Amino acid sequence: MNSMDTTCTTDSINLVQTSGEDLLPLQVWLTNHLPYSWKMSCMLRECLEGRWIGQTWWVLRTKDTILAVGEGLPDETSEIIDYMTKPRSTCFYSPDPVHAEMLLTWPGFIDWSQPCIFEMLSIDNANIVDKICRINGSIDPFPRKLHCTFVVADPGDVELRPVPAGLHLRSLDPVNDPYIVMSTWKHSRKYADDFVRALVKCFPSVGLFDKDDNCVGYELGLQDETVGLLYVMPEARGQGLAKVIISQLAHKYFEIGLPTSAVVISGNEASLKLHQNLGFKVVCELEFVLHVPHDKFNGEFYGF
Repeated sequence: MNSMDTTCTTDSINLVQTSGEDLLPLQVWLTNHLPYSWKMSCMLRECLEGRWIGQTWWVLRTKDTILAVGEGLPDETSEIIDYMTKPRSTCFYSPDPVHAEMLLTWPGFIDWSQPCIFEMLSIDNANIVDKICRINGSIDPFPRKLHCTFVVADPGDVELRPVPAGLHLRSLDPVNDPYIVMSTWKHSRKYADDFVRALVKCFPSVGLFDKDDNCVGYELGLQDETVGLLYVMPEARGQGLAKVIISQLAHKYFEIGLPTSAVVISGNEASLKLHQNLGFKVVCELEFVLHVPHDKFNGEFYGF
């Protein structure tokens, strides 16, 4: 384990980079704090099983107790360094607001003078980010928040919907198909093509195609074992294809013994109802937060 800044040790509390065998007790801790630690718990599992590389992990801890966990900057093995650092994108969790604030203000963990995206936070943790953002130069319209509903389906919850006649289903191709996603993704931002390519290469995906191999809809598995970026082409809507796509991708996860989860942005009642009708259950509410200091705002909202 590597310490980020031992000069800031407080009452035997340290922030340490964790790797190797030390990731196993970290996985247990994250699992014990589900669902609010979902993103990091599932992404760590993907890292341990070798499907996702380059992620680093920072742990605020005493000698015997984990207090908070945060995603660090990707290392040189990552294929999405620019996407994750321009601007910085991270997630963290602590059940204690004091320790959450200690992690966020530990020298070197977050550079508050620069834009930063915080993903899939508990409401309590998001409120702490909001507080620190305002101390560190965020003024209206920042920090910006996306409130979301987190839904999960276990094996057996979702009926597999058949592919309609005249269409065929296949996984997306990481070389030839990322442009399909990039041309339709509402929350895309700079360097997102690298991110999409890495997702398609590493995780399950589903695309529906017509007889001429034109894509009529798709959905991707993400690095935290959620599914997302669901899209059906306008000319193909109203035929129930979203149900087919979601159920087909869900069963890819069920086949490897994993649940299927999704993050539905607040206000998208149609998407929430769609997932619930398919068998997904609401688990909790989460928030994404965008911090941009007033002197760094260039008109970019990074998909928020």
